[in-house]
Amino acid sequence: MVSDGYVWCDHFENVSRRRHGKTRRPDFVFERTDGSIAVVEAKGTHSGARNRLNHYLHQTYHAQVSPHLGVELTCGIVTRGYAIGAWCTSKKKAEFIIHHTAVQEPEGDAPKVDERPTGSVELRRGNYLAAAGLLFGGEFAKALSTRTWDVDTATFAVAEWIGRKWLLGLRPPTRPQWLGGWVYPDDRDEGPAWREFSGYALDLEVASRVLRAFDGQGSQDALGQIRPVPASVIEKARENDGAVFPDGLALIGNIYDISPIRELAWNPDASEFFDPNLLPSQRHLST
Repeated sequence: MVSDGYVWCDHFENVSRRRHGKTRRPDFVFERTDGSIAVVEAKGTHSGARNRLNHYLHQTYHAQVSPHLGVELTCGIVTRGYAIGAWCTSKKKAEFIIHHTAVQEPEGDAPKVDERPTGSVELRRGNYLAAAGLLFGGEFAKALSTRTWDVDTATFAVAEWIGRKWLLGLRPPTRPQWLGGWVYPDDRDEGPAWREFSGYALDLEVASRVLRAFDGQGSQDALGQIRPVPASVIEKARENDGAVFPDGLALIGNIYDISPIRELAWNPDASEFFDPNLLPSQRHLST
Protein backbone atom coordinates (compact mmCIF):
# COMPACT_ATOMS: atom_id res chain seq x y z
CA MET A 1 0.00 0.00 0.00
CA VAL A 2 2.87 2.34 0.79
CA SER A 3 4.41 1.67 -2.62
CA ASP A 4 1.08 2.63 -4.19
CA GLY A 5 1.15 6.00 -2.44
CA TYR A 6 -1.00 5.18 0.60
CA VAL A 7 -0.40 5.60 4.31
CA TRP A 8 -2.22 3.95 7.20
CA CYS A 9 -5.41 5.72 8.33
CA ASP A 10 -7.39 3.51 10.74
CA HIS A 11 -9.52 0.42 11.23
CA PHE A 12 -12.71 0.64 9.20
CA GLU A 13 -15.06 0.53 12.17
CA ASN A 14 -13.35 3.54 13.73
CA VAL A 15 -14.02 5.84 10.77
CA SER A 16 -17.40 4.55 9.61
CA ARG A 17 -20.29 7.04 9.86
CA ARG A 18 -23.07 4.48 9.85
CA ARG A 19 -24.12 1.06 11.12
CA HIS A 20 -23.73 -1.62 8.51
CA GLY A 21 -26.03 -4.26 9.91
CA LYS A 22 -25.33 -7.56 8.24
CA THR A 23 -23.14 -5.97 5.55
CA ARG A 24 -19.64 -7.36 5.81
CA ARG A 25 -16.97 -4.76 6.40
CA PRO A 26 -13.35 -4.53 5.27
CA ASP A 27 -10.52 -4.47 7.79
CA PHE A 28 -8.52 -1.34 7.15
CA VAL A 29 -8.60 2.16 5.68
CA PHE A 30 -5.69 3.85 3.93
CA GLU A 31 -5.34 7.42 2.69
CA ARG A 32 -3.39 8.46 -0.36
CA THR A 33 -1.30 11.58 -0.74
CA ASP A 34 -3.84 13.01 -3.21
CA GLY A 35 -6.59 12.65 -0.60
CA SER A 36 -8.25 9.53 -2.01
CA ILE A 37 -9.38 6.77 0.36
CA ALA A 38 -8.97 3.00 -0.04
CA VAL A 39 -10.45 0.16 2.01
CA VAL A 40 -8.59 -3.13 2.41
CA GLU A 41 -9.57 -6.64 3.40
CA ALA A 42 -6.65 -8.99 4.10
CA LYS A 43 -6.67 -12.79 3.98
CA GLY A 44 -4.02 -15.46 4.21
CA THR A 45 -3.55 -19.22 4.07
CA HIS A 46 -0.75 -21.77 4.19
CA SER A 47 -2.88 -24.60 2.89
CA GLY A 48 -5.00 -25.21 -0.16
CA ALA A 49 -4.47 -24.44 -3.82
CA ARG A 50 -3.63 -21.02 -5.22
CA ASN A 51 -6.71 -20.94 -7.46
CA ARG A 52 -8.93 -21.63 -4.43
CA LEU A 53 -7.53 -18.56 -2.62
CA ASN A 54 -7.87 -16.52 -5.80
CA HIS A 55 -11.55 -17.46 -6.09
CA TYR A 56 -12.10 -16.69 -2.41
CA LEU A 57 -10.54 -13.24 -2.85
CA HIS A 58 -12.81 -12.59 -5.83
CA GLN A 59 -15.84 -13.33 -3.65
CA THR A 60 -14.38 -11.31 -0.76
CA TYR A 61 -13.87 -8.24 -2.94
CA HIS A 62 -17.48 -8.24 -4.17
CA ALA A 63 -19.02 -9.08 -0.78
CA GLN A 64 -16.81 -7.16 1.63
CA VAL A 65 -15.05 -4.39 -0.29
CA SER A 66 -16.97 -3.12 -3.32
CA PRO A 67 -20.24 -2.43 -1.38
CA HIS A 68 -18.34 0.34 0.43
CA LEU A 69 -17.10 2.17 -2.67
CA GLY A 70 -18.49 5.69 -2.65
CA VAL A 71 -19.31 5.52 1.06
CA GLU A 72 -18.35 8.58 3.09
CA LEU A 73 -16.10 7.89 6.07
CA THR A 74 -14.92 10.43 8.62
CA CYS A 75 -11.65 10.73 6.68
CA GLY A 76 -13.19 11.01 3.20
CA ILE A 77 -15.06 9.12 0.48
CA VAL A 78 -13.94 5.61 -0.45
CA THR A 79 -12.72 5.60 -4.04
CA ARG A 80 -10.84 2.32 -4.24
CA GLY A 81 -10.84 -1.10 -2.62
CA TYR A 82 -8.47 -4.03 -2.25
CA ALA A 83 -8.84 -7.67 -1.29
CA ILE A 84 -5.31 -8.90 -0.60
CA GLY A 85 -4.41 -12.51 0.05
CA ALA A 86 -1.13 -14.09 1.09
CA TRP A 87 -0.61 -17.61 -0.21
CA CYS A 88 2.15 -18.90 2.08
CA THR A 89 4.08 -21.52 0.17
CA SER A 90 6.59 -22.06 3.02
CA LYS A 91 7.62 -20.55 6.35
CA LYS A 92 9.76 -17.99 4.52
CA LYS A 93 7.92 -17.35 1.27
CA ALA A 94 4.49 -16.06 0.32
CA GLU A 95 2.81 -14.96 -2.87
CA PHE A 96 0.39 -12.03 -2.78
CA ILE A 97 -2.81 -12.19 -4.79
CA ILE A 98 -4.64 -8.88 -5.12
CA HIS A 99 -8.14 -8.05 -6.35
CA HIS A 100 -8.76 -4.32 -6.58
CA THR A 101 -10.93 -1.62 -8.09
CA ALA A 102 -10.15 -0.99 -11.74
CA VAL A 103 -8.44 2.34 -12.41
CA GLN A 104 -8.89 4.26 -15.62
CA GLU A 105 -5.53 5.16 -17.10
CA PRO A 106 -5.11 8.88 -17.84
CA GLU A 107 -4.59 9.97 -21.42
CA GLY A 108 -1.13 11.06 -22.48
CA ASP A 109 2.20 10.38 -20.81
CA ALA A 110 2.24 9.48 -17.14
CA PRO A 111 3.75 12.15 -14.92
CA LYS A 112 7.26 11.68 -13.62
CA VAL A 113 7.62 10.55 -10.04
CA ASP A 114 8.70 13.99 -8.83
CA GLU A 115 5.67 15.55 -10.54
CA ARG A 116 3.10 13.44 -8.71
CA PRO A 117 1.08 15.09 -5.95
CA THR A 118 3.07 15.11 -2.71
CA GLY A 119 -0.01 15.21 -0.51
CA SER A 120 -0.92 17.41 2.41
CA VAL A 121 1.50 18.15 5.21
CA GLU A 122 -1.15 17.00 7.67
CA LEU A 123 -1.24 13.57 6.04
CA ARG A 124 2.53 13.23 6.25
CA ARG A 125 2.41 14.48 9.81
CA GLY A 126 0.20 11.56 10.83
CA ASN A 127 2.36 9.10 8.93
CA TYR A 128 5.60 10.13 10.64
CA LEU A 129 4.01 10.33 14.07
CA ALA A 130 2.94 6.71 13.54
CA ALA A 131 6.54 5.91 12.55
CA ALA A 132 7.80 7.61 15.71
CA GLY A 133 5.44 5.42 17.72
CA LEU A 134 6.92 2.30 16.13
CA LEU A 135 10.47 3.45 16.85
CA PHE A 136 10.16 4.98 20.28
CA GLY A 137 6.72 4.17 21.66
CA GLY A 138 3.41 5.97 21.93
CA GLU A 139 4.42 8.35 24.73
CA PHE A 140 7.25 9.85 22.70
CA ALA A 141 5.05 10.10 19.59
CA LYS A 142 2.45 11.98 21.63
CA ALA A 143 5.08 14.35 23.04
CA LEU A 144 6.41 14.86 19.53
CA SER A 145 2.96 15.76 18.18
CA THR A 146 2.44 18.39 20.88
CA ARG A 147 6.05 19.58 20.61
CA THR A 148 6.57 18.88 24.31
CA TRP A 149 9.43 16.39 23.93
CA ASP A 150 12.61 17.40 25.75
CA VAL A 151 14.89 18.54 22.94
CA ASP A 152 17.71 19.36 25.36
CA THR A 153 18.04 15.87 26.87
CA ALA A 154 16.91 13.58 24.05
CA THR A 155 19.65 11.55 22.41
CA PHE A 156 19.33 9.08 19.58
CA ALA A 157 21.17 5.96 18.44
CA VAL A 158 22.43 6.04 14.86
CA ALA A 159 24.13 3.34 12.79
CA GLU A 160 24.95 2.55 9.16
CA TRP A 161 23.16 -0.21 7.27
CA ILE A 162 23.17 -1.00 3.53
CA GLY A 163 25.29 2.08 2.91
CA ARG A 164 22.98 4.61 4.59
CA LYS A 165 22.66 6.12 8.07
CA TRP A 166 19.61 5.22 10.16
CA LEU A 167 18.01 6.43 13.37
CA LEU A 168 17.43 3.25 15.39
CA GLY A 169 14.26 2.43 17.29
CA LEU A 170 15.68 2.24 20.81
CA ARG A 171 13.32 3.11 23.65
CA PRO A 172 13.20 5.59 25.23
CA PRO A 173 15.06 8.29 23.19
CA THR A 174 16.81 9.82 26.22
CA ARG A 175 20.42 9.46 27.25
CA PRO A 176 20.61 5.84 28.49
CA GLN A 177 23.27 4.61 30.90
CA TRP A 178 24.55 1.97 28.52
CA LEU A 179 25.27 4.40 25.66
CA GLY A 180 28.49 6.30 26.27
CA GLY A 181 29.06 7.43 22.71
CA TRP A 182 29.65 4.10 20.97
CA VAL A 183 28.46 0.52 21.28
CA TYR A 184 30.58 -2.09 19.53
CA PRO A 185 29.42 -5.39 17.98
CA ASP A 186 30.90 -7.43 20.85
CA ASP A 187 28.51 -5.71 23.26
CA ARG A 188 25.36 -6.70 21.38
CA ASP A 189 24.72 -10.09 22.98
CA GLU A 190 25.02 -8.95 26.59
CA GLY A 191 24.16 -5.25 26.64
CA PRO A 192 20.60 -4.10 27.39
CA ALA A 193 20.51 -2.06 24.20
CA TRP A 194 19.35 -4.89 21.95
CA ARG A 195 16.64 -5.98 24.35
CA GLU A 196 15.13 -2.55 23.72
CA PHE A 197 15.69 -2.40 19.95
CA SER A 198 12.32 -2.42 18.18
CA GLY A 199 13.83 -3.54 14.89
CA TYR A 200 12.58 -0.39 13.21
CA ALA A 201 14.74 2.44 11.92
CA LEU A 202 14.24 5.73 10.07
CA ASP A 203 16.50 7.11 7.35
CA LEU A 204 18.66 9.78 9.04
CA GLU A 205 18.00 12.44 6.41
CA VAL A 206 14.26 11.83 6.68
CA ALA A 207 14.51 11.84 10.48
CA SER A 208 16.22 15.24 10.43
CA ARG A 209 13.31 16.74 8.50
CA VAL A 210 10.78 15.10 10.81
CA LEU A 211 12.47 16.46 13.94
CA ARG A 212 12.79 19.86 12.28
CA ALA A 213 9.00 19.88 11.91
CA PHE A 214 8.40 18.98 15.57
CA ASP A 215 11.22 20.63 17.53
CA GLY A 216 9.14 23.65 18.55
CA GLN A 217 11.02 26.06 16.30
CA GLY A 218 10.85 24.59 12.84
CA SER A 219 8.00 24.55 10.33
CA GLN A 220 5.99 21.49 9.38
CA ASP A 221 6.65 22.46 5.77
CA ALA A 222 9.84 20.45 6.30
CA LEU A 223 7.70 17.32 5.91
CA GLY A 224 6.80 18.40 2.38
CA GLN A 225 10.49 18.36 1.44
CA ILE A 226 10.88 14.63 2.10
CA ARG A 227 11.54 12.68 -1.09
CA PRO A 228 10.79 8.96 -1.53
CA VAL A 229 13.63 6.54 -0.83
CA PRO A 230 15.17 5.30 -4.11
CA ALA A 231 14.02 1.94 -5.41
CA SER A 232 17.63 0.71 -5.38
CA VAL A 233 17.77 1.14 -1.58
CA ILE A 234 14.49 -0.76 -1.16
CA GLU A 235 15.86 -3.62 -3.25
CA LYS A 236 19.18 -3.66 -1.37
CA ALA A 237 17.33 -3.91 1.95
CA ARG A 238 15.34 -6.87 0.62
CA GLU A 239 18.60 -8.59 -0.36
CA ASN A 240 19.85 -8.11 3.22
CA ASP A 241 16.84 -9.69 4.97
CA GLY A 242 15.24 -6.33 5.75
CA ALA A 243 12.70 -3.93 4.35
CA VAL A 244 12.71 -0.23 3.50
CA PHE A 245 9.56 1.68 2.62
CA PRO A 246 9.39 4.73 0.34
CA ASP A 247 8.72 7.05 3.30
CA GLY A 248 12.09 6.16 4.89
CA LEU A 249 10.90 3.69 7.53
CA ALA A 250 12.92 0.48 7.65
CA LEU A 251 12.84 -2.91 9.33
CA ILE A 252 16.33 -4.28 9.94
CA GLY A 253 16.39 -8.05 9.77
CA ASN A 254 19.84 -8.75 11.24
CA ILE A 255 21.38 -6.43 13.84
CA TYR A 256 24.84 -7.85 13.11
CA ASP A 257 24.72 -6.20 9.68
CA ILE A 258 24.83 -2.68 11.09
CA SER A 259 27.86 -0.61 12.04
CA PRO A 260 28.73 0.31 15.65
CA ILE A 261 26.17 2.66 17.14
CA ARG A 262 26.78 6.37 17.50
CA GLU A 263 24.98 8.67 19.87
CA LEU A 264 23.57 11.88 18.39
CA ALA A 265 21.49 14.68 19.86
CA TRP A 266 19.33 17.32 18.17
CA ASN A 267 20.14 21.01 17.89
CA PRO A 268 16.89 22.93 17.22
CA ASP A 269 18.72 26.19 16.57
CA ALA A 270 20.67 24.68 13.68
CA SER A 271 18.00 22.07 12.82
CA GLU A 272 20.56 19.28 12.69
CA PHE A 273 21.97 16.33 14.60
CA PHE A 274 25.25 16.66 16.50
CA ASP A 275 27.53 14.47 18.61
CA PRO A 276 27.02 15.52 22.25
CA ASN A 277 30.41 14.04 23.14
CA LEU A 278 32.27 16.58 20.99
CA LEU A 279 33.17 20.16 21.72
CA PRO A 280 30.84 22.77 20.15
CA SER A 281 33.57 23.75 17.67
CA GLN A 282 33.78 20.16 16.42
CA ARG A 283 30.07 19.41 16.15
CA HIS A 284 29.63 20.44 12.52
CA LEU A 285 31.67 17.34 11.67
CA SER A 286 29.62 14.97 13.83
CA THR A 287 27.22 13.41 11.30
